[in-house]
Amino acid sequence: MYNILKVVKSEEDANEILQEVFIKTWEKREQIGLEQSFTSYLFKISKHMVYSALRKENVEKKLKDYLSFIGTEIYTHVEEALAYKQSEIFVLESIEKLPPQ
Repeated sequence: MYNILKVVKSEEDANEILQEVFIKTWEKREQIGLEQSFTSYLFKISKHMVYSALRKENVEKKLKDYLSFIGTEIYTHVEEALAYKQSEIFVLESIEKLPPQ
């Protein structure tokens, strides 16, 4: 677990990855060769699971940043349209208050 924790920097994420490693090991238990080092096998699976988790986290962060950017863009356009409409109303009301000359 310590090796996983060093990379992911979150104890909760490290525990989740460790659980996935044990599940995957259990599911593949019949395919593990007896001549293969079990410790090496665990390190290899752990490494792949960590990389997978980091890729997923990176994709999620990019998506979150993109959605945040789009939300800000939409908000800015709505805010600008509202300000324009208020200015237009103010100008039209001011013109109506002017004397006919």
